Amino acid sequence: PGMEIASFGIGSQRTDHSVKDAKDKLVISMNAGLGIDPSEIRLVGTEDVSDNWFNLTFEIPNKKVLLDKLRWAAIYKESWLSLCGVKSVTIGNESQILLQPVTRSLSLTIQAGELSI
Repeated sequence: PGMEIASFGIGSQRTDHSVKDAKDKLVISMNAGLGIDPSEIRLVGTEDVSDNWFNLTFEIPNKKVLLDKLRWAAIYKESWLSLCGVKSVTIGNESQILLQPVTRSLSLTIQAGELSI
């Protein structure tokens, strides 16, 4: 069935929170929480959104059961996601699922030109 893109917004109050740490934690957690073999998870992009917020984009197997599990985990705010610092999940071209409200200070950091409608 190929691969699907899954993007995770990571928020951290600690400025030393590294992309590598977050990636490693997420891969381990997707293995434990979703049963995805780490060899099937590939980091395809990172993007700094603000000082304490960055996105990690992965390719994961495009399997309905697996994507439904991830969607369910995000909607019901499963603890493995919050332990990884995940604040939002986007699967493919679906709407972003926020795990916690976006604070006013964060929304002000998003440039109008970056918003795609």
